[in-house]
This record gives sequence, C-alpha cells and structure tokens, in this order.
Amino acid sequence: TETGYRRIKGPAGSGKSLVLAARAAHLIDEGKNVLIVSFNITLWHYLRDLVVRSSKVQGALNNLRFTHFHHWCKDVCADSGYEDSYSALFKPLEFISDPKRKGIALEHILSHRVPELVQTILDRSNNDLESYDAILVDEGQDFLPGWWDALRKTGNDNCEMVLVADATQDIYGTARSWTDEVMSDAGFTGRWAELKTSYRMPSGALTHARQFAQNFLPGDQVDLPEPEQNSLDIYPCDLKWVECSKDDALDICQSEILSLMKKDKLAVPDITFLCATSADGLGLVERLEKLNIKTVHSFAATQKESRRKKMGFYMGDARIKATTLNSFKGWESKALVILINDARDDQSMALIYTGLTRLKRSTEGSMLTVVSCSDKLKTFGRTWPEHVDTNFSPV
Repeated sequence: TETGYRRIKGPAGSGKSLVLAARAAHLIDEGKNVLIVSFNITLWHYLRDLVVRSSKVQGALNNLRFTHFHHWCKDVCADSGYEDSYSALFKPLEFISDPKRKGIALEHILSHRVPELVQTILDRSNNDLESYDAILVDEGQDFLPGWWDALRKTGNDNCEMVLVADATQDIYGTARSWTDEVMSDAGFTGRWAELKTSYRMPSGALTHARQFAQNFLPGDQVDLPEPEQNSLDIYPCDLKWVECSKDDALDICQSEILSLMKKDKLAVPDITFLCATSADGLGLVERLEKLNIKTVHSFAATQKESRRKKMGFYMGDARIKATTLNSFKGWESKALVILINDARDDQSMALIYTGLTRLKRSTEGSMLTVVSCSDKLKTFGRTWPEHVDTNFSPV
C-alpha cells in the first residue's frame, strides 16, 4: 500500500499467521530488520517455524526479532535506563491484598500505564533504541490502539506495518476498541484485506465451530470460517461431547486422554489438553504424572514460573501438551481434549470458540473431545456426533 500499512482479517485457520510469516521471510531475505509481535508468549515458536520454512537466504533470521508485546515494553524500559520507572508502576500492587482487586489493578497497569511509559520513552529524541524496517503484529484483536501507537514509534522511515486479526477470537474484550476512527488515526486507509476460507479444520469440526459462533458470540463480531470449496472430504474426524459435574471433570479428562493414547495412527505427542485455569491444568498434569505419563505444560503457581514455562512450550516436544485456552490461541493440534468450566460471558464464549477451532485436519484422522460442566451448552453438546451425559443415571 502507499502508506506501507496493511490490515488483514480472517477466521480461525484461514492462514493469517502463515501470511504474516511469509511476508516476514520475504523481508528478512531482502536484508530488512523485522519485528514480529504477538500477544501470546507461547506463539513465537510456531511463528518462527513458519518463517524458517519460508526464508530462502542463509543467515537471514539474524534480521528478525520475535517477542510478545509486554516483553517488548519491558525491554524498551530496560534498554533506555527506565527500569526504576517501570518497576515503580507495579509498586502499588504490594498494598492490595484482595486477589480480585490486585488482578484488576495489574491488568490496568499492563494495558495502559506500561504502554504510556514506553511511548514517553520513545518520544524522547535522545533514545538510542533499535528500530525496524517492518513491524508485523499477530493476534491484533488482543491489542489496544495505544499498543499499536507505541510500536509505530520504533519504526524507521517508510516502515512497513501489518496487523492481522480475528474479532471472533476476542477473548479479552479489546476488539471493540478498534473503531473506524481509531483505525484511521492508526494509519490505515481503505478496506481490510480478507481471508475467508479455513484450511485448518476438518469439515465436521468446522460445521460445529460455525454453529457455536452463531449461537453464542455477538453477531457484530462473528467472522465465520468458510469451508474449502470443491475439495474432497478426505479428513476423518471424531467429535465427542461429554457432560459431567465439576467434581468429576478432571477424572474424565484423564480418562479421555488415556483413550486417545490407545488410538491407532495417533502419536502421543499429538495429544493436547486445554483448559481455562492453571488450577485445573495442574490437577490434570498431576494425575497423568502419577501414571508416569509425561507432559510439557505452561501451568504454574506463580506468574514468573508460568512465563518461563510458556517460553519453553513447543509442539515439537515428544510429550503430551497441556496449556490454557488463552496460551494455545494461534496453535493447532490433531488430537484435543478441552475442559469447559466457564461459559458465562462473551469473553468466555470467545475463549471456547478459540479452543474449538484449534483442531487440525489430517488424512489419518483428527479427534476433538469436549468435557463440559456448563448447563448453558448442554443443548449445543447434544448436536455432536457422540454425546455422553455422565450426570444421567438410568433408573
């Protein structure tokens, strides 16, 4: 484009990350200095793999930096000598004892105070920070406009910027911040470039994901994935929905994972468990470890430990994968067990939709099992090919 700014939207599995990675590879092969920014800490491994496959020039990856937004903010503060100012933003948290209030305060600091500090630093003419020929942003629906503005300040003259997004996966409630006026102020002109076809999901899973979005997500934010036209349906898929009580949920998840491990043509490293909370995740991991089943996971009792685990989370690992629905956004797997405990509001529904759209098609077959404790989703669950209600006891 004339401005060098592009915005691309599309549903889950339509190839947004692939397009972004291919563009990054093309730019670094030209010797350009490129920054790729995501919201998810875990996503950088996946994006890096995509870039490696597309790059054709040896050593070009030295021109590329991967990061997630808040890590980039922290680095800007540290590299410019504002570490004390950065730390001071978090000091008030020490005087808040209520976990809920502390969480709200932390979210405000990360969403607003930290980016504001970064913008102030970048506005100073004497900063000597690294700048970029291109800045590519994945998961744009999770970014606030102020974050984009901060990133713009680190671009060279004629910097190319790309934003890819899917408002249907608005799990943090931030997508609505991107009004037409804000988009114009952010440097965008003209229409969004659109990707519409899903190349990830097998047809059965795609049908149910579309139905979920239509039933439970706000109509003005739904961008439904469309099936690939005129293609043979050569991707078998097993879909199972299990109703249960919260007390039984982890035991049933364990049982479903053990069942997947016995499937022909399915390797253990292909199995992934997803849930909403670290508490549920740790509970499942502990159960599996007692059976000498190893996992690579991102669950931890502290944020610092969780961040470390997320940085090491990699789908190429030889163990069963286990992480939160939030952290798996952007990833894909051909064997999923998803635990649903919460289906109360738009954000939790968007998170469930994100999980349902992580299933990757395979000619050898893919499997998706949902273990649900939500009364609100019972009617939807009964539409699945295999439905089991463990709460029902025949007389």
